[in-house]
Amino acid sequence: MYLVTKEQLKQALAAASKDATRFNINGVHFKGGKLYATDGHRLNIVTPTTGGEDDESFTLARVDCEALIRAMSAKDTAEFNRTPNEIHVNVGASHFTFKPLDMGDYPDVDKVIPKGEPVTSFIVSAKYLKELASSVAALDEKGRRGSYPVRIEVRESLAPIKAVADSITVVLMPQRDPNEEK
Repeated sequence: MYLVTKEQLKQALAAASKDATRFNINGVHFKGGKLYATDGHRLNIVTPTTGGEDDESFTLARVDCEALIRAMSAKDTAEFNRTPNEIHVNVGASHFTFKPLDMGDYPDVDKVIPKGEPVTSFIVSAKYLKELASSVAALDEKGRRGSYPVRIEVRESLAPIKAVADSITVVLMPQRDPNEEK
């Protein structure tokens, strides 16, 4: 059983793929008491503040997550239970039944989460980081695929960047510089 708030579901879903051809990552994956979502470039890991560990894993499709988010109030907690062919979700007096997204294996996210002690770390205000990202996004060229690349230099190795804030972990995959020779 998973107990998840509306905000936690939204935090996870923010990284889920919107590409309809990438079926296995087009939703939120529930595993080991955590929620995972990725689009192949970033990974959000949300640890619900309520509920225990759960060995049952399943993926709930993006469209189903969006429907739940619309149905939930800010104070609601959804209770997720998996049966062999269905996902049952209770939100207050309402009950929802969904089919799990079984279109291939969910990626092994443990392979991309940085391990060991960080070489260095720093703390930034989420507000200023968001403003920085918004400023850079404004530079994005119209019609360009993807987002405006921002260089973050890590001298040790080109590794994923991990950020942790409260109950959410975000892992950003490094992008290649389009101007760099291959």
